Amino acid sequence: RMRELAHPVGSDVWWSLWKQRLSEYGKPLIGKVRFHFSSLSQIDEEKQSFYAKFFLTVDVVAGCLMDKVGPDVDWWNPKFIFSNSVSGMKMKTSVKKNRQESELTFYYQVVGVFEEAYDLRFFPLDRQELEVALTKNWDSEFLILEPALDENGISLSQVDTENNI
Repeated sequence: RMRELAHPVGSDVWWSLWKQRLSEYGKPLIGKVRFHFSSLSQIDEEKQSFYAKFFLTVDVVAGCLMDKVGPDVDWWNPKFIFSNSVSGMKMKTSVKKNRQESELTFYYQVVGVFEEAYDLRFFPLDRQELEVALTKNWDSEFLILEPALDENGISLSQVDTENNI
C-alpha cells in the first residue's frame, strides 16, 4: 500500500533541479514501485507484529536529472517512510543508471518489524493480510509512486539479481 505525505524537501540544489525538470517536462517524476518479499517471520498474534525482509525497487525516468546522480548531489531523497514500522528497521540503498532509457533504478533492501491489526475472529482457521505501508515525504507535485505493472496490467514482483545489495 502506498500513501504520501505532503512535505517537500527544501534544499536550494534540489529546488533548482526540480525547476529545471518541471520546466522541461511540465510534470512530476513517476516512480514505478515493485516489492519482493524474501522473508516473513516472527508473526506475533499478541503483539500484532511481524518481521519482514524485502526488496523495494523504484524505476524513475529522470531525463535532465540523469547527470545529477552521484555521491556529491543528493537530489533523490524522497525519504521513504514505512508508517507501520515498529522497530529495528534497516535500509540499504544502491542505484543503477540506464542511459539509453534515461531511467534510474533505485534498490532498497529493507528489514524490520512491522505492525498490523490482525483479525482473529476465525482463529485458528484464519488468514491474515500482512501489510507494509509505504509513504514518502515528497509532494505529488514532484514525485508520484505507482505500482510497476507489466503490459497486461499485472503487478511485477521481481528484483534485479545482478544488483548486489
